[in-house]
Amino acid sequence: MERQASQLIIEQLQSKDKKENAKAVRYLFSCIQDQVAHFILRNNGKSEDVDDIFQDGFVALFKLVRDKRLDKVENVEAYLYSICRNLWLKKIKKESRNISLTEEQENIAVPEVSISTLISQERKEALETLFKALGGSCHRVLIYYYYERLSMVEIAEQMKFASAAVAKNKKSSCLKKLKNLIMESNHYRELLSHLE
Repeated sequence: MERQASQLIIEQLQSKDKKENAKAVRYLFSCIQDQVAHFILRNNGKSEDVDDIFQDGFVALFKLVRDKRLDKVENVEAYLYSICRNLWLKKIKKESRNISLTEEQENIAVPEVSISTLISQERKEALETLFKALGGSCHRVLIYYYYERLSMVEIAEQMKFASAAVAKNKKSSCLKKLKNLIMESNHYRELLSHLE
């Protein structure tokens, strides 16, 4: 049932009909705005912060929906709450505000599946950014291997390498470079530290 409701909200947001868009916006606002406000106000925020964060969170959600990147989300409301919560935590971290979350705030009901989906998406985007930072052939080799699931033989063919062994050595070298990039950045190190 929850999945069907989320699918309806996604369809309304993707619709070219402004009335359908507005229905979804009103619904999400009514469901999530109080929880977002509660979290921000209890964690050194002000009422204007609530509006800003909610608007930024909604824009991020809307972009994901329009780009058709939320098809597997089980609970859109929880997903939007998670986006807003993470935006606020990033903002206070950036501004070096010291806060400590209470048990009550940590346990606001957000289904685990939506949080894991959000984290998974954030990790995927971080990896893609790092792959691009590697540039050229490393970027292509890692995309072929991890995203397109090509074999070493297929990668060698695509990259015009002499053999699968050359492709394997290149992948290994690129992974070392990737690891160095991750280790140089606290943000990426924290975000990618629990990759399985």
